[in-house]
Amino acid sequence: MMILLLLASLGFFIAHILLIFTSFGKKGYQPQKYFWSHSTLWLAGIILSIALWKYSGKQEAVAINAFDTPFKKTLPVIVAFTLSLIAHLVVKFLVLPTLTQNQERRQL
Repeated sequence: MMILLLLASLGFFIAHILLIFTSFGKKGYQPQKYFWSHSTLWLAGIILSIALWKYSGKQEAVAINAFDTPFKKTLPVIVAFTLSLIAHLVVKFLVLPTLTQNQERRQL
């Protein structure tokens, strides 16, 4: 079960990477893909935290045993939401204005 949780978390993280890079392509900004990229990142963090809460201290994996406090077990969720917030701010204030300017230049 631990391996399945870890693989699911990894799968959602890979999906996040693919979705975030394909959210900005030839078709421009695709908000639905962008939303799903954030959702898959959150799911990866939540699933990883579930695995840590369930298997930390059970001597099943050395890396998981390192997460021995409640804060450390919750850290993947905190990191996922923090990364998501930072990415959202970068996109909102840097990427989208640049895309808008480039589209306006192409129309001229």
